[in-house]
Amino acid sequence: MAYLANPDSPGHPAARHAFATSRSTSPRGVDGLKDHIKRAIGVEGLKDIINARMPRLRGYPLIVAALVAEVQYDHIYSNACDAPENLFVDFQGPNGHFSDYRNMPGKAARYTAEVMMPAAAWFQEAIFGETAVASVA
Repeated sequence: MAYLANPDSPGHPAARHAFATSRSTSPRGVDGLKDHIKRAIGVEGLKDIINARMPRLRGYPLIVAALVAEVQYDHIYSNACDAPENLFVDFQGPNGHFSDYRNMPGKAARYTAEVMMPAAAWFQEAIFGETAVASVA
């Protein structure tokens, strides 16, 4: 539910719309598009994502609000762009520890193959597409 490319995720429609309508041309390091998606989803959208991801918390709005305060949008693969196919809604503590530069096996275990494999396939397709466009052969 926290993987923004998942059509069942409550954040998917807003993330997809924000991505499609963004005019951001900033480099990946600036995170402009990621911030645009974050604003589009908003606080209520984050609550919906958290409640869908952890349904037993629905009766505890103070806990959900505390989690919203700790939310970070994480790149599944840091070298890829801010497309929904590469974004996961996570929380400050785990996100800081499961960096793909420091602990990719931990990140992969946390996000599961259901997220990692489609994101990797999207990333691979994007690289091959870019290579085909940039080819001078």
